[in-house]
Amino acid sequence: MVVRRIRKAMAAVLASCVAPLLWAAWFGLAGQLWELRAEAGPPRQVAFLDSAHQRANSSESPRRDDSDDRTREDLAAPETSDRPRSEDRETRSGPLRILKQIGSHGAGLSSWARSLGALGSWTRVPFARKTRTLLSPEALDLVQRGAFPTNDPASSSRRPSHFDGTLRIVSWNIERGLQYEKIVQALKEDLPADVYLLQEVDKGARRTDLRDVASSLASELEIYFAFGIEFQELIQGRSGQPALHGQAILSRFPISQTRVLRFEHQPKDWSRDWFQPRHGGRMALVCKIETPAGKLLVYNAHLESRGSDAGRAKQMEEIITDIQRTEYSGPVVIAGDLNTETGLQSPVFQVARLNDIRLLPFERAISPASARRQKDWILGAGIAASQAIIEHRVSASDHKPVLAELRFN
Repeated sequence: MVVRRIRKAMAAVLASCVAPLLWAAWFGLAGQLWELRAEAGPPRQVAFLDSAHQRANSSESPRRDDSDDRTREDLAAPETSDRPRSEDRETRSGPLRILKQIGSHGAGLSSWARSLGALGSWTRVPFARKTRTLLSPEALDLVQRGAFPTNDPASSSRRPSHFDGTLRIVSWNIERGLQYEKIVQALKEDLPADVYLLQEVDKGARRTDLRDVASSLASELEIYFAFGIEFQELIQGRSGQPALHGQAILSRFPISQTRVLRFEHQPKDWSRDWFQPRHGGRMALVCKIETPAGKLLVYNAHLESRGSDAGRAKQMEEIITDIQRTEYSGPVVIAGDLNTETGLQSPVFQVARLNDIRLLPFERAISPASARRQKDWILGAGIAASQAIIEHRVSASDHKPVLAELRFN
């Protein structure tokens, strides 16, 4: 009886001490987020600056593939902030910054800790303010391309040194590149491949330390790359430089005919999102990979995470229609974060099957429950494929990479 009373007293004291702190933190965060939505003035649309294109051709930039006139190496926007420059600096301390570091780099942490880290990286209190300058539709559809190939065998030891007719492909949602060092290590040591299809790739965002993730990964692996913009992140940029988020294709072989397929069906209007306002829309990054066995048409897709599988099936229909419009008869790969919710019976796959595009089977039978949780898939046509593998050993993102070996028919 005495012990029970002591426990109740201790619980009451603890609650009286912790509760005010939690409420203060909540109201402080809510106030900062409200400030983001209260930013005055209508948004403006801008195109790219000419100076950005000049920087893209400077000697300091990686080599660029000139076969695509729509390419820009550096994506920039005019000055949009009227705040003093001292306020534009990213905070290097504070509880949310610490949570972000814990969530991004801590080994073996649970998902809630990573979520808290993402919360800190999204808000960047007190410096996260919504930009009023929006990229034009033409600027959103530009594709950044570059190349870092090398002939040094020592630097290429982690990648295949020859082509035996089998193409190894990896599809992976890298969660913006928050755990960049782990991602680099995984790509070099656990996932050697010819082609990488990456989703949720940041460029110039505060949450990923303003890094150009696609270009940096290509430089680490010394291969070709292309980056397409899915969204301009409206609270992640800095003065004069927009924060971008999208898909990237990294390839051991040259990349050509890159373009963005912006879906007409957009179930979610992200520009009105209170917590994560964005400008743009879901899309697929399209290109052709120039392999020794011939060209491979690739669609790196990120279907809408909000809404239903019926809406995502409409986006898959747009991909199929685009393939038919190109009158391309060679091998095709559609891969990425398809955000399916109903497993192997998803209407997303039914649309693909009706057009002779098949889902690559997994090496091990996947249960219905696991299939419903699985979001990342690889589909193909005109190729003979070994069974796909989910690489559970890699823990550098909230998604697991999917890899497969393809052989052209």
